[in-house]
Amino acid sequence: MTRFKLVSHTKVVKLLNGISNSKATGLDKISGKILKTAAPTIALSLTHIFNHAIITSCFPYEWKAARLLPLHKRGSRDLPENYRPISILPAISKVMERIM
Repeated sequence: MTRFKLVSHTKVVKLLNGISNSKATGLDKISGKILKTAAPTIALSLTHIFNHAIITSCFPYEWKAARLLPLHKRGSRDLPENYRPISILPAISKVMERIM
């Protein structure tokens, strides 16, 4: 069984500062730029949330919910089979994935 290690406040700040500013926002509409700007203020609380998720083996449901966008592959734009889905997750879930 794989055991995940708890994350430090310093690591959370580093991960928040590493978020891309140009990525689309998920359903929560919180951009990477906002998370970077707020990192010094929210990192301690997020560290607690991340560590609680690790201890309880529970990934918050809201971080799993994605905004789906159809991306045109090729061919006629009138045919649904010429599209593939893109899932846009909240930026904070991507931070948690990096921790894991």
